[in-house]
Amino acid sequence: MLCSARALARRAGVLGSSQARWAGPTQRCARLQARPCQGFSTSSSRPAPLPPVVWLVLRPISKFMAVLFGRAYRKWWRALPHDKRAVFKESVQRNRKRIIVVSTAVAGLSLHYYVSHLQTTPVTGRTRFVAFTPEQFDKISQEGFDQMIEEHGASVLPAGHEAYDAVVRVANRLLAANADLDEVHDKDWSVTVVDDEDLVNAYVLPCGKIFVFTGMLEFCTSDDQLGCVLGHEMAHSLLGHGGERFSRAHLIDLMLILPLAAIWAFLPNDGISAFAHWFFRTTVGLLADMPHSRELETEADEVGLRLAAKGCFDVREASAFWAKMALRREMEDGVSPEWLSTHPADEARRESIDRQVPDLQRTRDLCQCAPLPDRDPRAEFEQFRQRLLEEKAAARALMATPLTKPDAARSGG
Repeated sequence: MLCSARALARRAGVLGSSQARWAGPTQRCARLQARPCQGFSTSSSRPAPLPPVVWLVLRPISKFMAVLFGRAYRKWWRALPHDKRAVFKESVQRNRKRIIVVSTAVAGLSLHYYVSHLQTTPVTGRTRFVAFTPEQFDKISQEGFDQMIEEHGASVLPAGHEAYDAVVRVANRLLAANADLDEVHDKDWSVTVVDDEDLVNAYVLPCGKIFVFTGMLEFCTSDDQLGCVLGHEMAHSLLGHGGERFSRAHLIDLMLILPLAAIWAFLPNDGISAFAHWFFRTTVGLLADMPHSRELETEADEVGLRLAAKGCFDVREASAFWAKMALRREMEDGVSPEWLSTHPADEARRESIDRQVPDLQRTRDLCQCAPLPDRDPRAEFEQFRQRLLEEKAAARALMATPLTKPDAARSGG
């Protein structure tokens, strides 16, 4: 029988008290006044958002009701005699002013709700729509944490394990170096390491729960690479990307109610309507959902690199990490087009990081970090990559060499 989530959480290891939470290297840069992006902006007060449970219920119900209403309208209209259709059209024409007034009022209230829930993103100062308070979404993510702990069960490594200690060491170093950021203190940070060598993944829940799989630890060749990875994942949590994604998905679904109802109301049959529904929703995903997700990933890359630079990690290792990830994908399952992915292409991320390295080095200098070593991990990995490609090309050439047929006379004797 599996132990409870709370017991497993104790095994996962909470960076508990304030003393333990900020244990780590002495913070050497309290606040970089020359870089306004290092500070956090606060949003103006706004009306209390709807409880998350309301949004959770509204999302599936709204789409279901749109389909039901559209189908019901189509059947009703087809069964309606032509004379009654004319009466209905006359009624709509006669009450068009009332319809316009009601529609304008609904649109105005919707716009007011949207504007009243705009807030400023910490660090970057970007304006976004968020329907939840941080406390509400932290509660949701805490429930998700309990479920994940239950799911992984005995695979959670205990405190004191070598892999666990490595993650805690890197996480504490990041937290200590960025303790000047207000949002860092609002999270209940903890570390959970899951023994799964096949899964190269790490993530941080909105409430500050850090999950790292041993496959990621094996893939990262140094604390610097792990620091850049955790910096990226912590940035997602500090920037509130989870609540933003959740809010935006629900907002888009509510905006699609009328178009979906129209698809099921005016297309000739259920088969065509179902295909149009799928095509419409897929198009929205490609043109709205995925680009926004890639923007959030890019934002987390930029902020996460600054967190790592303040922690005196070698940020060049982030470029080497993504070059290595690109090579891995290329050799295993090929590379998908970026526009079909929720994440930027690995090569695009590597190039973006390389452009930021000079600025990040200045951040390290302001934090009085030790100079970077002369060896450049990017150059080292590129040399390794070239050798690997040369060996692969040689192996292909060998396989393509035709076999020499044995001499017939010699073989016949």
